[in-house]
This record gives sequence, C-alpha cells and structure tokens, in this order.
Amino acid sequence: MSTTGDAALASTAAPLLTGYIMNAMLYGCLLMQLYWYYMSFPRDPRFLKAFVGTLFCLETAQTALIMYDALKAFALVFGDVTQLNKVHSAWMNIPIMTGVVSSLVHLFFCWRIYSLSKNWISIGVIMAFSLCQLVTAIYFGTRVYHIGEYSLLQATTQVPCSVWLASSAVTDILIALAMCYHLWRIPKAFRRTELLISRLIRSTVETGCITAIFAIILVVLYTSLTNGSYYACMGAMLAKLYSNVALAVLNSRIRILNGRENVDTTDAFINVDEEPHSQFRSTISASNQLQARINYTVDVQQSYSPSAPGKGGQAGGQAIPLEPLGPYGANMEHSDTKVQHDYV
Repeated sequence: MSTTGDAALASTAAPLLTGYIMNAMLYGCLLMQLYWYYMSFPRDPRFLKAFVGTLFCLETAQTALIMYDALKAFALVFGDVTQLNKVHSAWMNIPIMTGVVSSLVHLFFCWRIYSLSKNWISIGVIMAFSLCQLVTAIYFGTRVYHIGEYSLLQATTQVPCSVWLASSAVTDILIALAMCYHLWRIPKAFRRTELLISRLIRSTVETGCITAIFAIILVVLYTSLTNGSYYACMGAMLAKLYSNVALAVLNSRIRILNGRENVDTTDAFINVDEEPHSQFRSTISASNQLQARINYTVDVQQSYSPSAPGKGGQAGGQAIPLEPLGPYGANMEHSDTKVQHDYV
C-alpha cells in the first residue's frame, strides 16, 4: 500500500478507534457516578431518579452500538479497509442519540433555573435553542444514514451539522449565564451562604463550558478538516459528557466528613421531604433562622453559670436544662453528618 493510502487509512481508523475507547471510558465514569447517586440520595424526587435512569438507558444503548461498530470494523471484517469508511450505526449513536441526551440535560438545567427564578422567559429562550439542536441532530442523522460513508459526509452535510452543534453550544452558554445571574441575585446574609453560592456558580460555569467547548471543537473539525474522520472521535464522546455533567451536578451535594472543607454552625440542612423547587431558597432562609437560634442559645447559656457559689459559700446547684430550640437544637452537634440536600 502506498504512503498516501497508509495516511488516509490512519486518518480514518485512528480517530474512530480513539473515539470508541474514550466512549467506553466515559461510560465507566458514568457508572461510577450513577452508583454514588443512588447510594447517596435515595430520597430524591422520583422524577429525578427517572431522569437519571433514562440517561443511563440511553447511554448504555449508545455504548452497545458503538462497541458493535468497533467489533465489526476492527475484528469481524479486519483487513477490509472499505468497512472503515462505512458509518454503520454511527448515524444513530452519534447525532441522534447525542441530540436526545443533550435535550434531556438541557431540560434538567431549565428546571434548576426555574426553581431559582420562576421566570418562563429565560426558560423559553433556552428550550427554543435546545429544540433547534434536537431537530437538526435528527435531520443530520437521517442524512448520514442515506449517505453511508464518512468520506462523503462533509461535502454535503456541513450546514445541518453546524446548526446542530452551534445550537447546542449556545444553549449550554445560555444555561451557564442564566444560572450564574440568578444565583448571584440570591441574598448572601452569612459567610457560609456566600461560599455555597460561589461554589455553585463555579460549578455551573465549569460544567457548562465543558460541553460548549467540545461542541465548538467538533463543529470546527467537521467544517475545516476534510481529510479523515477526526470529528468522529469528538462526536463519540459528546453524549457521555452531557450525562456525566448532569450526574456531577447532582452528586455535587455529597460532602465528605472530616474532609478539607470546614463545616461551621451556620450550615443549613433542609428537610428532604420539602418540595424540590423550593429547596434551595429554603436553605438560604434557614441559614438566617438558624443563626438567630444559635445566638439565643449562647445568650441563655452565658446568663447562668453552674459553677457560681450558692448560699453560705456552697457550690452552685445543678445546671438548668435548656429546651431544644426547634428542629436544630437537639442535634446541632451532629448536623454535619447529614447529607446536604441544599440544592438539586
């Protein structure tokens, strides 16, 4: 085989194989996060558990299809270079399934935004872009199915692919901006509240940037590099990134006891039976109420000293037992052992 043929084969086979391997690795990360979620938050609302379960089923189906393509191209018909140019089931597992998974993740983030703002305008704008990327992803997948070969895709499908990925990136950026804006508007009465909001803003920006940057890189590779299937490597990873981002956000509520992060007495842990859409705002208001209760308890304790001398120089009497002040009084010293359900 000529040097040109070897280079063409490498530019097709290497990105495909790399994408298959990275997809399997990200699937392993997803399984680990899924285990953490179901072990740590058994009392989460049912719709959140259904959302996580749906993502797992879709990602499992995608990984199964990708592994079948890898087995067929690199084992069953090994040596037949024409099979490397076939899309096989990539028309389904890359554009269509990625579009469906990203739309579900966008819907999840829209629910988070609504729980903070109660504003349907920003939700409508975000979902409009998300619906656009879903429709164009399905259309792009059908075009890929009819074309059937990697070498012919970029010449005829650059427009739908660009619209799909650009809409997805814009949606991710809008979600990050909306989340940061509404989080920043929440009153920060105490240091702990300010740290919590800062952590949530940082997490929102980081997770939103990951998927947006990957979508931008993918559209650049698809439209600029016409020799080879380098875009297939990034395309095989995008859906797994969306699912891992969603699980990372849900699992960010986990706190490691005796870890690096100090938990002070102004921490607020809310009731998990509370309605999900009001949980975060309840945490902020609970922090203010808890601070007032703590101050009152300290004042009462300091107003009586059990070691003060009694009548005739005798030792003072027994300490006056203090009644628990609400739900926090009796178990305040153990409050850091609870799972923090402050924000979903």
